[in-house]
Amino acid sequence: MVQLNHAIIRAISFDLDDTLYLNGNIIEQAEQALSHWLQEHVAQPALTHINWEQIKKDMLSAAPLLKHDLGELRFRTIMTGLTQIGLDEHKAREYAQKAMTFFVVERSKVNISPQTHQLLEKLQSKYPLVAITNGNLDLQQAGIAHYFKFIYKANLKFPKKPHPHMFRSACHDLDIEPEQLLHIGDNVNDDIGGAHRAGCQAAWLPLKTTPPTLDNSIWQLNTLDDLLCLVD
Repeated sequence: MVQLNHAIIRAISFDLDDTLYLNGNIIEQAEQALSHWLQEHVAQPALTHINWEQIKKDMLSAAPLLKHDLGELRFRTIMTGLTQIGLDEHKAREYAQKAMTFFVVERSKVNISPQTHQLLEKLQSKYPLVAITNGNLDLQQAGIAHYFKFIYKANLKFPKKPHPHMFRSACHDLDIEPEQLLHIGDNVNDDIGGAHRAGCQAAWLPLKTTPPTLDNSIWQLNTLDDLLCLVD
């Protein structure tokens, strides 16, 4: 297991949801807004009878790799639901594409605190920063894209964390050794486990859980500002 060594860090990667901001009920609100959008634009009474969860379950059963691409999974789920109520494939695809554009806008309405912006700016002055996420946040809309040299989002090409592929791709693109990348995230399995599986250093920010005692291979953060010691 990779041991913490601040002296050799040459780049920093961040998870997004519940690390740089609290995701809270943003996804739930975005899904509600999406439902209203479909009702308004598709305007089919049969929409209320679509079992979206069952379609999603069947989709994952038929194509398990879709678990790595939440956007593609949602797109195919919407398209399938619309064809089930009688829309032809062309029209269903058109609505599904527009619905996904709308959904990403809604799910990207996150609140990035001024302190987090200041932190990223300070870290960026010394280290190249990378975003590694299983989600589909629009970083440009969220106002944080400019901090990151590379952005990796899980999809059919990049399996979701804790698979090490996105971490290894970051190290390759940054031209550094895995142990020279420090990854920060809130999920012990996806972020810490994924980083360690790739041979990277890891820091855990438990924003929503009471932290247990961790071994010394993991840097346990109380707040993101703990990272400022890397630039002081």
